[in-house]
Amino acid sequence: ERFWMQPALLLVLLAGHGLTELLRIAKLNKSAILPVAFLILAARVHSNYELCDQSENHHVEQFGRHILSHLPNDTILLTSGDLSTNTFRYLTIAEQVRPDVQVLDMSFIGSQWFIPMLGHHLKGVRFPGVAYIHHARHNSRLYNLEQFLDHNLPHRPVFVCLKPRDDTPPLVKYDILPYSFCSQFLPKGAVDPLLYGKQIPAPDLNTYLHQEPNSLGIKHGKMWYCTNIGKH
Repeated sequence: ERFWMQPALLLVLLAGHGLTELLRIAKLNKSAILPVAFLILAARVHSNYELCDQSENHHVEQFGRHILSHLPNDTILLTSGDLSTNTFRYLTIAEQVRPDVQVLDMSFIGSQWFIPMLGHHLKGVRFPGVAYIHHARHNSRLYNLEQFLDHNLPHRPVFVCLKPRDDTPPLVKYDILPYSFCSQFLPKGAVDPLLYGKQIPAPDLNTYLHQEPNSLGIKHGKMWYCTNIGKH
């Protein structure tokens, strides 16, 4: 787990010390350290490989392809978090799946380095200031979501996936309507929600429900899993 590297470093130091003490107690020479360490690691890999084998896990790819396939042409797709951002960036850039879709991480566009460093890659995206901040009101250098929509929505569709940031203030001039697993921004009152709901694509539940026996798909909002976890 990448968020807990410090405890892992401590564990490595303690494991090394424990291995040294084990060899001392067993009265083995130092040349045995490497083979013993290798055997311990091999045993751990063997005992956990089946549990954490992700070679057949295609949930993230299916999720990304499903969403991208239903977006209108030249969509600006706002994202938040590693899962959605990296999924869509990889597919649009590396796999060339819907390269017309521009992916913007709402955390990144809040940094003043974003436009100078990456803005030239986002053709047609209009930034009304130097950086995004959710509560920008009267600062001419910063802009909020409503101001971003003012500059872009008349020219291109704008969606957010999976949802707007929790700290985003309510929008005055725009509605946020569900669209598959994402949401679409539209001028307030521009469409009848009931008619709109009949026209949008239905979520593909197969991207959330893994069909193989003894395995789990998405759980608690996460799209990674360990197979056969139920029997452990």
